[in-house]
Amino acid sequence: MKKLIGVMLVKNEDWILGMSMRAALKWVDELVVVDDRSWDDSLSIIQEISGENPYRVHYSLWQPMKEVETESRYKPGEKFMKQIPDNSDPWWNEMDVRQHSLLLARKHAATHVAIIDADEAFTANLLPSVRDRILSLEPGVAIDYPMVPVWGDIDQYRADDCVWSRSQLSVAFADDSSLTWKPAGDGYHHHHRLPYGISRVEKETVPSGGVMHLQFAHRQRLTEKHVHYKLSEVLRWPGRKSIPEINSMYEQALDENGMKLMACPEKWWEGYRKERIVLEGKSWYYFEIRKLLKEHGKEKFAGLELHGF
Repeated sequence: MKKLIGVMLVKNEDWILGMSMRAALKWVDELVVVDDRSWDDSLSIIQEISGENPYRVHYSLWQPMKEVETESRYKPGEKFMKQIPDNSDPWWNEMDVRQHSLLLARKHAATHVAIIDADEAFTANLLPSVRDRILSLEPGVAIDYPMVPVWGDIDQYRADDCVWSRSQLSVAFADDSSLTWKPAGDGYHHHHRLPYGISRVEKETVPSGGVMHLQFAHRQRLTEKHVHYKLSEVLRWPGRKSIPEINSMYEQALDENGMKLMACPEKWWEGYRKERIVLEGKSWYYFEIRKLLKEHGKEKFAGLELHGF
């Protein structure tokens, strides 16, 4: 029996989660949500939506484990190795968290796995067809759908010839036991959406819509996110990319040259909880950026475009 389970990673996503989780549950059978140490209202939102959808939401707190030597409480002097949560690594280890979500999906008998970022949702006009299309995939095969860059607010999208308007997002795959997420040999943990081992990717074409990506919906939040990415590149993988390469990579998301905007058709949002999206206010990236600049000094990041930070 085929079963489609979505996997969603969460880190301080209360600004969007009330909409995106409910949107995902319109087309997946079940949803695995893995939270990486959120300090906002994400957990309460997850609990609320879980209550609305009994037995369909599987929540896990991502806490990497480490082994420590511990003395036995019952046999003085006798020691053994014990696993405890390791909270010493402050970074977002995306590939490890994705692998954890995949193992949980398999635990709940997924035959097909949907990759759903917390700031994404299918346009509602595609919901009648998406599930069956994904379940038609053979093991090891993935599928891409067009990306819709919702830009500036939630009622308009970018429709020019920029890279984002021409992009596609990998949204799902038929599972195979050989598939796995893992960081690259240098431990790089960013920007590998599909697990390793996918045999083929099918490209779906649609007359209208696709996957709405809402990271672009608020300029301030978008800027904070990509400045944080730049700092992470320098601190975690020094020398992997030059400063100009890092700037070029992340400034693409902020480039509005030649921009053309169009209104989102009403059918794209039909049945969604738009009022659950809160664009205003500082993101968690803002506070992390301030902390990293204080800890390491701004000179550590000389040459990076930090947009006023």
